[in-house]
Amino acid sequence: MPIQEIHILHHTHVDVGYTDLQPTVYQQHVEYIELALDYCRDTDNYPDDARFRWIHEFAWPVVRFLKERPERA
Repeated sequence: MPIQEIHILHHTHVDVGYTDLQPTVYQQHVEYIELALDYCRDTDNYPDDARFRWIHEFAWPVVRFLKERPERA
């Protein structure tokens, strides 16, 4: 039997104001960003094609996160 590949892609949809108020949505996305960065760090030593990658759906929380969060040591 030939080797088969399965690609699993996570999909989300953000609708600020519909899912929750803006401050709550932002705080949730801060948590998502921090988790994604942790997963990236956890796989830093993996082969390139096995490293964790993540793309945020929209820029507003990322830009705010980068402006407000201190750098981790």
